[in-house]
Amino acid sequence: MRYSRVSIVSIGYELPPNVITSAALEDRLAPVYETLRLSFGQLETMTGIRERRLWDPGFRMSDGAVAAGRKALDASGLKRDDIGLLIYGGVCRDNLEPATACPVADGLGLPGSPVTYDVSNACLGVVNGMVQIANAIELGQIAAGMVVSCESAREIIDMKTGLVIAEAGDMLGEETIEAIAECGIETISLLAIGANIGPYIRNTLAIDKAQSREDALTDIYRVMRPGEPPTEESAERLFYDLFLSPLKLKSQSVEVRAEPRKRAKPVGALDRAELQGKAWVIESRDGFSLVAVSCALQWDGPRMVWIASEDMEILRSERYDLSAVGRVKMNSRLNIDCDDELRELRRSDLIAVVTTLVALKDGRGEIDDIDHL
Repeated sequence: MRYSRVSIVSIGYELPPNVITSAALEDRLAPVYETLRLSFGQLETMTGIRERRLWDPGFRMSDGAVAAGRKALDASGLKRDDIGLLIYGGVCRDNLEPATACPVADGLGLPGSPVTYDVSNACLGVVNGMVQIANAIELGQIAAGMVVSCESAREIIDMKTGLVIAEAGDMLGEETIEAIAECGIETISLLAIGANIGPYIRNTLAIDKAQSREDALTDIYRVMRPGEPPTEESAERLFYDLFLSPLKLKSQSVEVRAEPRKRAKPVGALDRAELQGKAWVIESRDGFSLVAVSCALQWDGPRMVWIASEDMEILRSERYDLSAVGRVKMNSRLNIDCDDELRELRRSDLIAVVTTLVALKDGRGEIDDIDHL
């Protein structure tokens, strides 16, 4: 059909918080790479994938769709009562019934009685949903519509009952394998623990009681400040002030983005006065810095945003300084490629530390007697 009344007015998306980089995967495949004499960096070069992202355990697909849908609505200029049709087109769903589109419509606060349903057609569900909405607009049945989706690679779910058969990190026994087969699930991703790959990270996560960022911050606060009742704000400030550097915006208001690209649509703007003492730099790359925004700041945007490095000034941490010598030694020991003058710990540094420790435990690399702490 040739459309004369249809256009895409906005797109919104929400990124999962948990990152697995191609570099980290290659570190785990180091024995294979060395045996086959493969150079590191090929995984990203051949696939074009720098990182993969996962939702937190137990995260509902409808919640992700709602978060992305709100951004699309806010950017569209449409009113919520303009939406006459909402379609959920994801492969992953909360339940077989009711439709995942129902809690999404409720979470978006769509008034009235918009038509809501799921479209399931493997990776084509979103495209099919767009065509159905376009047809309805062209025929004058609705003024506007939305297609939402959310995918996950976490738990293995029985779509007939909505029950979780196996969570990420679970050991696969005969009964679990049979249950997966009975549900018609043909492929799953496995962590092949054996002689060359230990279960250390998996075992640590299995006994960790923290189920969210807030839980983890609270646990750290109780260890660091025993006897003091923790709040999300106090726990957050203690942790970030220990290891991260604060920042100062160069202008009164600065646009922030969900990814480090100039062409990425801004997800909001932060005010210099309001942000003072309530934001910290996680890492910097590609001319942008990933900034953690305090829960104490009253704003509806994401708590992790990218700000152009030219729009901000990184201040020296009052409590922590890796020092120029410490950075040089860390870069040398962990094969990190970054400026020797960078004196703050980054998220990628911590990942490199853990990756190296796991590799040493698995018998890869050389153990030394230097006090790297």
